[in-house]
Amino acid sequence: MAPARPYPRALQSLLNGEISVAHAWRATLHDATYTPNYDTHRYQSDLTGELSTAGGYIVGGILLANKVLAYDAATDSAWVDCDDPLWDPATFDARWCVVTDVNAGTAATRPLVGIVDFEAVKSPDNGPFRVQIGGIGLLRLASLA
Repeated sequence: MAPARPYPRALQSLLNGEISVAHAWRATLHDATYTPNYDTHRYQSDLTGELSTAGGYIVGGILLANKVLAYDAATDSAWVDCDDPLWDPATFDARWCVVTDVNAGTAATRPLVGIVDFEAVKSPDNGPFRVQIGGIGLLRLASLA
């Protein structure tokens, strides 16, 4: 599983005030029919292939818990981290995990924050399905200075 990475257009949404750590963020799972377009996908309405409600997954995903905004003076960077999303038990097939800021009212105005690429379809066998956000967090910004 690759580490979480921000959607490139998340920076645009962040600077526009659409993304905030204070907002609710949800993690959704998507099947192999979804193909991320990092140049154009910006809002939840751009997503396809969300899993159906079955096998321990509920459409709309789960809220991310314990989001924190941290800063590292040594690297002049700030990042958002959170608890790893967990579905337990799980009996579904998933290819992608997408994190969306769901503060706004409709899919067309809910900005995509980040994505985790499982690099292949993952099929848990009625056990826990944990998506590891990774040590660098979900959304990281660094100073160019």
